[in-house]
Amino acid sequence: MMHTPRAILSLLSCLLLLSITGCGGKPSAANIQLRKELQKLRDENQDMKLKRDADLATIQSLKGRDTLVQTLPEQRLEKLFTTHGIALSKLTTFDSTKLRVFLTPADNQGQKLKAAGAIVIEAFDLSRTEQPRIGEWKFDVDQARSAWNGEMLLYAYVLECPWSQPPAASQLTVKASFTDELTSRTFTAQKQVSLNR
Repeated sequence: MMHTPRAILSLLSCLLLLSITGCGGKPSAANIQLRKELQKLRDENQDMKLKRDADLATIQSLKGRDTLVQTLPEQRLEKLFTTHGIALSKLTTFDSTKLRVFLTPADNQGQKLKAAGAIVIEAFDLSRTEQPRIGEWKFDVDQARSAWNGEMLLYAYVLECPWSQPPAASQLTVKASFTDELTSRTFTAQKQVSLNR
């Protein structure tokens, strides 16, 4: 019978908890080995999630692709560092004048990656029952390129999104979509952000 990585991970977590609570003092060699196996399964699970997200994005891009657009074959793309996901930094915030979004593409190992692409940012006030979306900003590839910041410790697109009308809420939900220029795959991420007082 096949077990999914999630089921195996759950089983190992339970065994680890039982072995730790059942004995005191130094961890045994069995406990140490169990912890190593648990960490390995967590890493494999994260890798599988990134691969799944990339595969789903590829499927979506193929559905809407212009048949005249040529891209590299999958075997060649797999050898390159390409976008497999995006992340919104905790620096993402807003005030009465603008929403400021820090977005970074990531490769198949979850590491930050400078990649060209078009970006769409949406802001939602979920406390509103009608029309919760309060803003949308689109950045084509050239506009996004000029928003890239790789100086000092910052390695992200820094996107300034001015309000047409300041939001009343102190917390908003921000959704970002990034369409990779190389692969035509689209990745999304969302984050709850707070008012910068």
